[in-house]
Amino acid sequence: MKTNTIIFTLLFSVLSLTVFSQKGVIINSGASMEMNGDVYLILGDDHHFINHSTDNNLNGAVIFSGNALQEFGGTEANHVSVLEINNASGVVLSSNATVNNELALSSGILDIADFDLTISENSVISGTFSDTEMINADGAGFLIREIAGNGVYVFPLGDMTGTTNY
Repeated sequence: MKTNTIIFTLLFSVLSLTVFSQKGVIINSGASMEMNGDVYLILGDDHHFINHSTDNNLNGAVIFSGNALQEFGGTEANHVSVLEINNASGVVLSSNATVNNELALSSGILDIADFDLTISENSVISGTFSDTEMINADGAGFLIREIAGNGVYVFPLGDMTGTTNY
């Protein structure tokens, strides 16, 4: 796997910016990454987002848009404003993650494996849910949905044990 190693403080704080990662993102321990505003980090084929730092502020969108299985994780939890899965081969968590505004399941399965995925209060989960666009929850991880009060809440859960079921 080819990766870009971030060894400094990376700050995106502009009105609108789209960054296409050519090799993936690794945030090493002691480094930090900050995304504010309309910032889109798009990870293509075989590009992963690996976080080993506790000092991150990802208030933009992280978009997985590859054709091979991608990884969203590291040794530290990830907190993002928008997480979009647009990869028919899917994305697997390798650490706990929190989505603060929107989880968009455009194409592919988000496999939470043995990690927890928290959807914050007032966040939405969007997509056309099916056996190929869902959250796979057949590991030890949990989908945690913070509830703001009375309302309709979407839980697009399925499992891939044996036959894939949504």
